[in-house]
Amino acid sequence: VAPKVIDASGKTVAPGFIDMHSHAESTVLNFPAAQSAIGQAITTSVGGQCGFSPAPAKDYWVSGTWDWNWWDIASPHKYSRAAMLDLDIAKKYSKEINGTPIDWTTFGEWMQRVDEGQPGINICALVGHGTIRGVVMGHDHKRSATSEEIRQMKYWVEEAMDVGALGFSNGLD
Repeated sequence: VAPKVIDASGKTVAPGFIDMHSHAESTVLNFPAAQSAIGQAITTSVGGQCGFSPAPAKDYWVSGTWDWNWWDIASPHKYSRAAMLDLDIAKKYSKEINGTPIDWTTFGEWMQRVDEGQPGINICALVGHGTIRGVVMGHDHKRSATSEEIRQMKYWVEEAMDVGALGFSNGLD
């Protein structure tokens, strides 16, 4: 016999929903309670979609979604936004405007920060190809990668997978 019985007569009962394509990994540090997801009965979010992930973060910051409120200040542009910023610039504006320090380098360090925030939902994170490519190749990321750069990219994917990334994502660009 259960210690507590809830009368759900006339109600609809459903398990928590899984959002298979989210960018919750981008906002979980700013909004760890995840009220917008919980309000939709989402209990698990698969994030790191479209080739973007918050980690690794080394030398360059590849634009995701949560940084758009400060990106235009950090990197003014007329027509289209740059794909990445030097990491020191991103750290400055993320802390000043969002109040979120970018104080990690590896995927494992980022995951630890997420865990410390005790998120209100489960975050299933993918590591982003665009992020890894940007970290390794910098502003020159659209050319073909050298053998050494490919070796470095493999290292970052391995690191992420070893600490719990559930997969690897890419985008259309």
